Amino acid sequence: MNDINSTSFMVMIEADVEIEPKTLNLQSKGKWLNCHIWLPEDCNVADIEPNSVVLEGEPNDIYAEWIWYNEKQNIVMAKFKRSDVQQILDVEDIIEIGEAELTVSGELDNGMVFVGTDVIRVIDKGRGRR
Repeated sequence: MNDINSTSFMVMIEADVEIEPKTLNLQSKGKWLNCHIWLPEDCNVADIEPNSVVLEGEPNDIYAEWIWYNEKQNIVMAKFKRSDVQQILDVEDIIEIGEAELTVSGELDNGMVFVGTDVIRVIDKGRGRR
């Protein structure tokens, strides 16, 4: 007999995500990839667990190095090490030069999970064409 109280359900919140720069050069020596996260109006960005914010990637997710909250505008800015992001984008056979869809996710302190995606352009100036 199934006990409904023992079953857990994950609530997924759709977030709006904007990643900058919009064009990422794999040869760039820049330091950061910035991500702005907006949650729905009924959610407070201050409830985001800062250690849970990740940029999903293969072979490993990349955790945000820095988080800034603006409760008044209900926005969070997360910074990811650009060199880590460039490594996941520069893996043979996973992504080609062109557009890349990046997914950012995290958890709120009440256990709900947010997820959002953005598309950036990936170039590889300095290596020639692939």
